[in-house]
Amino acid sequence: EHSWVVSKVQAVEPNTGRAVSTKKHSQWCFTVRTEDAERKATGEVLQKVPEWDVEMCDQATLGKTPDDLLQLTNLHDSTLLRCLYLRYMNDVVYTNIGAIVVALNPFNYKIPHYTDDRLPRYLAESGGGIRG
Repeated sequence: EHSWVVSKVQAVEPNTGRAVSTKKHSQWCFTVRTEDAERKATGEVLQKVPEWDVEMCDQATLGKTPDDLLQLTNLHDSTLLRCLYLRYMNDVVYTNIGAIVVALNPFNYKIPHYTDDRLPRYLAESGGGIRG
């Protein structure tokens, strides 16, 4: 299982067979310390992390949450997921990737677009709701 968490590399050392994975042999092992306050993951030290599980990113992009993910300078899984996570935690469930819209299920119906007082306006705009 994998999860993306912001960390700082504390040490890099050659792999002497201690980092084992079914993927391939890693040439390097990292020791990282988690520093992800938004996810409440700070201070944990992870050792013997294989090199393919570490993705370097630009420190300046960590807090960015553009409306269009194509505005990010580093289009990697970790950067995209981090941006979507931050937007989701701020109740922004729609994000563009160029002409594509990513919609996340908010599980929170207090977001302004989903309140009961807006339902009549939505029904009026859509011609009375779903027809079947």
